[in-house]
Amino acid sequence: MKRIAILLLTLAATHVNAQINVDFTIDAASGHAPISPYIYGINWVHAGEELHADWNLGSRRLGGNRLSNYNWEINASNSGNDCDPGCRNQNDDWLTYQYPADQQGLPGLLPRRFHEDSRTLGAYSLVQLQAAGYVAADRDETVRPVPPAPASRWKEVRFHKNTPFSATPDLNDGYVYTDEEVKYLVGALGGAANGGIQGYSVDNEPGLWYTSHPRLRGLSYQNADEVTQAETSNPNLVKAAKAKCLEVIDKSVAMANAVKGVDPAAEIIGPAFWGFGDYYSLQSAPDWTDYSGMYASYIDMYLDRMRAAQMPDGKRLLDVVDVHWYPQMTETPDAILQSTRSLWDAGYKEDSWIARDVLGAPINLLATLNKSIATYYPGTKLAITEYRYGDANDGDTYYSGIATADALGIFGKYGVYMAQYHPTNLSAPLGGYVAAAFKIFRNYDGAKSAFGPTGVAAATSNPASTSVYASLDDAKPGVIHMIVINKSMTETVNGNFTLNGLGGNAATGDVYAFDNAGAAITHRGTVSLKDGRHFTYTIPPLTVAHIVLVGGSAGVTDGAATDAGIVLSQNGPNPFRDQTSVRFEIPRRGHATLKLYDALGREAGTIADGVFDAGAHDLSVTTAGMPRGSYFCRLQVGNITRTIGLHAE
Repeated sequence: MKRIAILLLTLAATHVNAQINVDFTIDAASGHAPISPYIYGINWVHAGEELHADWNLGSRRLGGNRLSNYNWEINASNSGNDCDPGCRNQNDDWLTYQYPADQQGLPGLLPRRFHEDSRTLGAYSLVQLQAAGYVAADRDETVRPVPPAPASRWKEVRFHKNTPFSATPDLNDGYVYTDEEVKYLVGALGGAANGGIQGYSVDNEPGLWYTSHPRLRGLSYQNADEVTQAETSNPNLVKAAKAKCLEVIDKSVAMANAVKGVDPAAEIIGPAFWGFGDYYSLQSAPDWTDYSGMYASYIDMYLDRMRAAQMPDGKRLLDVVDVHWYPQMTETPDAILQSTRSLWDAGYKEDSWIARDVLGAPINLLATLNKSIATYYPGTKLAITEYRYGDANDGDTYYSGIATADALGIFGKYGVYMAQYHPTNLSAPLGGYVAAAFKIFRNYDGAKSAFGPTGVAAATSNPASTSVYASLDDAKPGVIHMIVINKSMTETVNGNFTLNGLGGNAATGDVYAFDNAGAAITHRGTVSLKDGRHFTYTIPPLTVAHIVLVGGSAGVTDGAATDAGIVLSQNGPNPFRDQTSVRFEIPRRGHATLKLYDALGREAGTIADGVFDAGAHDLSVTTAGMPRGSYFCRLQVGNITRTIGLHAE
């Protein structure tokens, strides 16, 4: 959730008054790492929102403040403070009112319909579950505000029912049960391993529960060391409790056990930290000082305690750690365009309260988070399930689109497992520039042609003004993709491109782009390698270009191997527990290597490395003792690669 004022600017027309020379180097034979399709995701909250089928999405998240008190039994929720004063703190049917009236009473209507749409789109579903304490007990918006919990207009959340599940929930028992909800959804949709909801989120932004839901965090939480939250729409003050460090951890453990007890293949993703203040100190939680001498940040403590709590058989209770990220500087076009560097650039210090007043240093977010993971819970994947670059005009500005495209490239390059864009206005259609940012990666030609799933090494000589990302697609040998971004407000980039690892083969390519003049992606001409390694291309200011080179043998450096007859078949079973089998085929006797990588592209083991006869070979893959989750298996013959995805449960 964004917590910063916006400076709205009117920008005069950009005038090109300078040119700069920039060297771009792409090495198709090195730096191979899988790019998770789940980084191309979006947040979705209530019925009636667009599905954005033309974005070719990889994931969708059903989450946000409203979902913190969603009652799955009757599809009710409470508005909390996320509403105009006239409708604040009311129970209602806002999440589902646009579905047909005869469906409103169906249990779990919202996540069921959400996942059915995700399944149609071929996207991963991440569904938020409730951990803040209570959910709305009715949908009556005529009597407001509701009294603080506990009260008759709230129902308590319990993670475990501890009695037999009901075919339909009991509406009169005073509780809602997490494991019963998951059981119901598995019965309706299947489990995560066979077409059901793949991931569940441990609520949303726990450090802000007391401000976003003051009446949910009400009377039963009163303690002397907690705070009084005033509500501007109501003269009666409500004492609302901040979340405590151990509370969030204990609830995460209990929820994960409840979910995995019903659907062991489902991923647990949490706890959806709202931003720096949340993962740094749980928004200055009342008990943080008890642990701050032991841990540099709360996310360190969270990861460490979740590792310690994992199941006796070593199965994880946390598969993915989740943060939200919004720029915290004053919004100007240039500041937003540069702010993506705070994700990765250890030498870039943005002008925000985080870098200036707290850290006194660059943020370098992804490296910082990955260091925490490596130290306290190795193998945990990283998600950024809310982000947005710019709020002006409902996010529909040229600079928000360019920055979003840059962020998508960064997420892929640095191994982020999942990311979902969060609109600034859930009731308005998403802006054309945000759509352009997604489609330049996922549907640049209108036929859902996409940036490749295997990243390769790519570098620019001017990271302040430009970005470059490159990939291969094993299903389309001889094709290499490049996303090139000119972030300069005024300077045209004379791009000098050097491509290594193409084996000296000639190649030609098409260029698709959008820019500050319009969000439509258009064909911008062609390029060709003059000597098998070099080409030049001029990139106007404020432009995102997708260059698709075809005709070379990307990744082949010696010309000795050819693609014909090299096959890596999908493993079976998949998903699997501890062991599965993989088949590969080669057309002639030769050396082949088969390796396993985790979702972050880190090598997890070698399955085979040796000389094989021509024909098919069946090999066993074992993950016993390794973290469950997604893996990639890569076959390499010469410098030709084939990749498949595996899921160990």
